[in-house]
Amino acid sequence: MIEPVLLGLPVEAVLWVRTVPAEVEAVTAALAESPHVRYVSFVTGERQLLVLTAFPDEAALHDFVTRPSWLREAVSVDVSMVLGSLKRGGMLAPWLRH
Repeated sequence: MIEPVLLGLPVEAVLWVRTVPAEVEAVTAALAESPHVRYVSFVTGERQLLVLTAFPDEAALHDFVTRPSWLREAVSVDVSMVLGSLKRGGMLAPWLRH
């Protein structure tokens, strides 16, 4: 697992996307094509999609959640900034290992 910051992508965010049911496939396909999307999956509950993203800066994140064409099919997008990661890909962060 490579830390996104090592690839020049220090800004990470989790997106919870709600779509009209008939549009979930189109939104998923568009998200999956983006180089900023690290992970996308269907989930149950109020939102249909969980999306993990990484960006070079906050301006790029802002553009991603305000300008792409897939937003026309989205009902809502909730964005949570990742403040720090303790475990990735089943591995503890190096600073947590004893």
